[in-house]
Amino acid sequence: MSTPVHFIRDNASLSEGWTMMSSHSIKALPVVDEQQAVVGIVTATDLMQQQFGQEPAEGFGKKLRALIPWKGARKAQTIGALMSAPVQVARMDQQVMDLVPMFSERGRRHIPIVNHEHRLVGIISQTDMLRTLAHALTP
Repeated sequence: MSTPVHFIRDNASLSEGWTMMSSHSIKALPVVDEQQAVVGIVTATDLMQQQFGQEPAEGFGKKLRALIPWKGARKAQTIGALMSAPVQVARMDQQVMDLVPMFSERGRRHIPIVNHEHRLVGIISQTDMLRTLAHALTP
């Protein structure tokens, strides 16, 4: 897992999330509460879709759709309004192989890691997982 883990609170602005991801070169931020328990996750893709999700109005059909209220017309203003929740987490004492189905079957790219008190202690990405598996298979 990657540590130290960067995280954000649900009342943070989207620009704060984007700034944090950009400055630390990361693609996902676990969202935590006051006790550091994971309550959601927000990704760079979430932020990009929120900002640029509406298609440009070209052609009659697209112009017509532009007149109809777009699903993102009421854009999220905070991380909490945009985050995915609930979020699948893994315990720090779980075996690496236990995480494979979490990534492969559910299409996740990042899984927050929690301790026995359910507090955030790290995050594992698909890249981390592949690196670990490759290292284990290399003689």
